Amino acid sequence: MTPTPPPSTHSGHAPSSALVHDDVVACASRLLAASASTLHTALDRTLGLVAERLKADRVYVFVFSEDGQRFSCFQDHCAPGVPSIRASIQDVPIGSFPWSMSRVKAQQTVEVPNADTLPAEAAAERMAMQTASIRSFISLPFLRANGCAGALGLDWLRSDGLWAPADLVTLRFLAQVLATTLERHSLASKAVQAEERLRSFIAGSHASVCCFELPSGVGIDLSLDEQWQHFQDKAVWAECNTTFAQLCGVEDSSELCGRRVVDKHPTLLNRLSSNFKLMVEKGYRHLGFELLLDGPDAQPRQLVASLFGVLDGGSLVRLWGTFQDVTQQRQSEKERQALESQLRQAQRLESIGLLAGGVAHDFNNMLVAVLNYAELALRTLHTNPNAAAEDMRSIIKAGERAAGLTRQLLAFSRQQPLRKQGINLNELIRDLMRLLRRVIHESVDLDFVPGHALGIILGDPGQLEQVLLNLVVNANDAIDDIGRITIETENVVLNGNYIKTHPWARPGRYVLLSVSDTGTGMSEEVRERAFEPFFSTKAPERGSGLGLSTAYGIVKQHDGMIHVYSEPGTGSRFKIYLPIVERAASTVGGRVEAMVRGGNETILVAEDNEMVRQVVCTLLERAGYTVLAANDGGEAARLFDQQQPSIHLALLDAVMPVMSGRAVFHHIQARNPALPVLFASGYTSGVFPEEFLREHQGRLIEKPYDSDTLLRRIREALDAAAGGRKA
Repeated sequence: MTPTPPPSTHSGHAPSSALVHDDVVACASRLLAASASTLHTALDRTLGLVAERLKADRVYVFVFSEDGQRFSCFQDHCAPGVPSIRASIQDVPIGSFPWSMSRVKAQQTVEVPNADTLPAEAAAERMAMQTASIRSFISLPFLRANGCAGALGLDWLRSDGLWAPADLVTLRFLAQVLATTLERHSLASKAVQAEERLRSFIAGSHASVCCFELPSGVGIDLSLDEQWQHFQDKAVWAECNTTFAQLCGVEDSSELCGRRVVDKHPTLLNRLSSNFKLMVEKGYRHLGFELLLDGPDAQPRQLVASLFGVLDGGSLVRLWGTFQDVTQQRQSEKERQALESQLRQAQRLESIGLLAGGVAHDFNNMLVAVLNYAELALRTLHTNPNAAAEDMRSIIKAGERAAGLTRQLLAFSRQQPLRKQGINLNELIRDLMRLLRRVIHESVDLDFVPGHALGIILGDPGQLEQVLLNLVVNANDAIDDIGRITIETENVVLNGNYIKTHPWARPGRYVLLSVSDTGTGMSEEVRERAFEPFFSTKAPERGSGLGLSTAYGIVKQHDGMIHVYSEPGTGSRFKIYLPIVERAASTVGGRVEAMVRGGNETILVAEDNEMVRQVVCTLLERAGYTVLAANDGGEAARLFDQQQPSIHLALLDAVMPVMSGRAVFHHIQARNPALPVLFASGYTSGVFPEEFLREHQGRLIEKPYDSDTLLRRIREALDAAAGGRKA
């Protein structure tokens, strides 16, 4: 645009109006009807008409920037030989022509018949007229809702301009038509740009993105089921990217766009059904839900999806969906969990090796006691029955200690999922102390300081025993010669300043388990890496570097926290915080068991170990039962088929040759589902699937068992099968 000088109080006048109103109205109609592709042509014809009728050498439109501080020429029409200003007038600061621009922005028409009519403060405008050889000009602002949007300008270079008041009225009308037209096209242009940006985003997104269009909308006042039914019937694909198209089994999005969803992918609708209803209930916005969908390879794909509804006038008109394929991530998580489990098992086996020497020592001591007490009992059986009975009780006590040791070894060696239960940590540690003393040097003292009224935690006893064993072994290795390891427990509450000063801590009530040693301690660099897998400062023959990382993983699985305090030369203290689920219950006396009754029923006993089979059969026969004995699973199945009507219960070893206990159980169940069956086993991992154990919880008798336990469980099973009727 040519700079606009100030208006003059003296205007040139044409004898009569040069602009024919009907012609201008026709031009205005063409402008209002123009599309983006025809706008400039329609505008050029309009500006040309104005130039012709008013004998102007240049007619132009300039527009203000969004912030109103700059202006640019949008389009101009020039007489032959008159230079265009469209390229040169772009982003010019309005301060370049402060006098004229201030009036245009104030929505005033600027009329300048000649430079002599300009006031003194219009120096910039006067200089521009002289430089560009402009003799007269007019600037007519066009308006929008929030102020001036720009102006329609006319320049005369070869003669003075002549215009009538009626011409100004017509020009003001035309200016407003220009304002409406340009604003409409500006909005349309922004919409196109936004749509292009959206398409670019959709096309470039790593997620699968699509838009479901509802041509006639779905009323939001309908019920959930009605809205879903309408969506199923009406929804078409309006937009989607290639990633989404391929997820649906087609190569290109054009194969979906414009098609009804129910025609192209009814399975997707079926999977979206419940989530669509949740989206409606949540205000037409449902984020981050899991969705399983068969992919193009017919393999199930795990998706994380989000739905966004677009409402208009009480109707759902559009539904955007994003679908992130996380199948690989989920598979990786499973593989990571499996690897962590393998690492823990490897470390557990390493711990078993450390325990082997101490366990062998304990078993030797127990065998010495059993053999010698048995010999003493035989010698005094007839001469001193009371002494023989006392010797027998000592044998039983040694056997019970051996059984407890066996159970702990099995708990350490099993590879099984986390099985949490309420635990009093003091009791767990007391039971473990004998084993722990076997893995430390004779010159190292091991102390346990139990906390008072300790809270109950929820955990897996075997896993927590593993944590304690790892920490004690680690503490023992940190002590060069003479030293002390101290295990402590107490109830603690973490809150307030402690949380602020310890970023790793979470507020709450915890049982604090501490394992301290008087060893060499750790530097800051070592302490920061203490829980990393395979990181170790020990010699290769003294460990794999898995002990502390395994402890860390188990504590995290228990929703706990583990932290280490250590400095070189001052020893280390590992602190484990396990959430309290309830306060410790008051101690109650042991339950007095009623005397075990025998019976006269027939029991099928299947046991491949001859010594165990003999003692069990003798025990049952002395209790009054009739016993059918089998030395393997195959013989048990044959005996059952032969003696089925007379058999009241089957006692099966879990692991046997020919047929396992579970196989014999299924054989029996197929012929007599009501027959009570009990399993005897000292090791269930890999023998019984988790589902089988959950379904048949009451059928298992853990080895080793005593006579009272065996007789009581058999009697309970027989009575339950008989409906509680005493045998």
